[in-house]
Amino acid sequence: MDNRTILAFALALALVPATSVAEPAVLSDADVRALARSLPQGPTFRSGGQTYRPVAGLRATVRGQATAVERMRSLGAADVDVVQEKGPYVIFRDATATTTATARQAAPGADATLPVVVNVRSGRLGVLDSTVVVKLKDVRSAPELAVANGLTLEFVAEGIRYAFLRVPPGRDVVAAAAAVARDPGVVLAEPEVRERFAVPM
Repeated sequence: MDNRTILAFALALALVPATSVAEPAVLSDADVRALARSLPQGPTFRSGGQTYRPVAGLRATVRGQATAVERMRSLGAADVDVVQEKGPYVIFRDATATTTATARQAAPGADATLPVVVNVRSGRLGVLDSTVVVKLKDVRSAPELAVANGLTLEFVAEGIRYAFLRVPPGRDVVAAAAAVARDPGVVLAEPEVRERFAVPM
């Protein structure tokens, strides 16, 4: 390749938009969907206009802090396999894990992991983080709502009447959102699912 070809290639790369939706998969998309279908799934719930189910045996850990995968392997769990990388997360399968699909956050510690869910329509995997997104009739009630439900108030967007509540480790995020939704001052409460990520290409 001569210098002009290299320069033209570099220029073409520079003209590509800085961000787009991309998810480098360890398994192909078809294999990921097939894997999710083969595993037990929990009850449906709604988030961001989509319907999801928790998937048993799949968990997520933050990229660069993949100690959960490494420690399980060091303790002899040979059946721990990385399934997909999504944004800042690494989704892995532990074949020795429970066969019950759960939306429960792991207990705190170095091995803390997050539940993995599947989009019922698309078959894409998502990560259920520990946030409940709440639309309120009166955003000033957000602190009391958080305390009443044993959650932590992370952020309030006053102009659009939204509050973001953190679910503590060990609790089921979907159940926490359902409990918050029963409050008469709440218009909408949903667990936050992180399914799509804009990353540099």
